[in-house]
Amino acid sequence: MRRRKRSRKGRKDSAATPHKFSGQEARLYLDLYEHAPVAYVSVGPDGRILRANRSAAELFGYGGDDLVGRPVLELYADTPAGKEKASQVLRRFQAGEDIRDEELEIRTADGRHRLISLSVRPAVDEHGDVVGSRSIAVDVTERKRAEETLHALYRASLHIQEPLGLRDRLSRL
Repeated sequence: MRRRKRSRKGRKDSAATPHKFSGQEARLYLDLYEHAPVAYVSVGPDGRILRANRSAAELFGYGGDDLVGRPVLELYADTPAGKEKASQVLRRFQAGEDIRDEELEIRTADGRHRLISLSVRPAVDEHGDVVGSRSIAVDVTERKRAEETLHALYRASLHIQEPLGLRDRLSRL
C-alpha cells in the first residue's frame, strides 16, 4: 500500500513496535476498547472494517461482528456529507494523513440518518505502509440540532428587535 507521510516528526508508530502485555493488562485494554463511550473502528487500507467495538455497533445499529468485513463506505448516507465526503476522508487515510473532527452523515442499519464527528489516525508497519486505521466516531446529531435551533432563535430575535428599535439599544449596552 502507500507510504505514510512523515508528518508526525519522526515519532515511531506503535503498530510498528508492539508492546507485550500481561494477561491482566490485555484484559484491561480489551475492556477499555469494548466498553468505551465512543465508537472505535479500525479500517484496513482496502476500506473494509477490521474491528469495531460495542459502541460502534450501537451507533451504526448493527449487532456484534456484523460490521467486520463490511466496506466502511456502506455505513454512510447517500448525501454530499455522507458517502461523497466519506470517500474523500478514506482517500486521505489511505495516503497516511491524520483526520481530525470531520463531520459526516451516516445511515444506520434501520435507515436513520445521524451526524458523527470522525477522527482517524493511520496505523503503519515498520516500512511506513498504512495497515489500518485507529478511528473514533462520536454521535453529534443532538448537538447539531441544538446549535441549529439556537441559531434559528437568534435570527428570529433579530427580526423581533428591529421593529421595536431594540437592536440599536442592545448593541450600546
